[in-house]
Amino acid sequence: MTMEVTGSWIVRQSVGSTPCLLGKSVDCSYVRGAGYLEVDVDIGSSAVANGVLGLVFGVVTTLVVDMAFLIQANTYEELPEQVIGAARLAHVEPAAAIVPQDLTPPPPALADDDNAAASSSEDDHLSKKTN
Repeated sequence: MTMEVTGSWIVRQSVGSTPCLLGKSVDCSYVRGAGYLEVDVDIGSSAVANGVLGLVFGVVTTLVVDMAFLIQANTYEELPEQVIGAARLAHVEPAAAIVPQDLTPPPPALADDDNAAASSSEDDHLSKKTN
């Protein structure tokens, strides 16, 4: 992961801009599925990361952080490494965060002749959702 930080001098000095191996700095768990890789990062698993987070959290609304992610190559055959994703976090407002109510994916689309038969069961499913 590489980061570029725009913010106060103290934050820039604390966070830096040198790439880090995230999996060696904090605990991570990985879920690999068809067409995706999920990485859950436990920032609280590192005293250093927790300290930086505490410093940054107070000024997070003034920061712009650019991050790029790649999977580290461990063998010659895995080269060249390529960026698999990037994100810019700009002026994040923690107070505006919401907890998602339902992360269940929608059911797969049905063929037209199946729609009539599934309509009543779909209505039952929708009526049982809680928010």
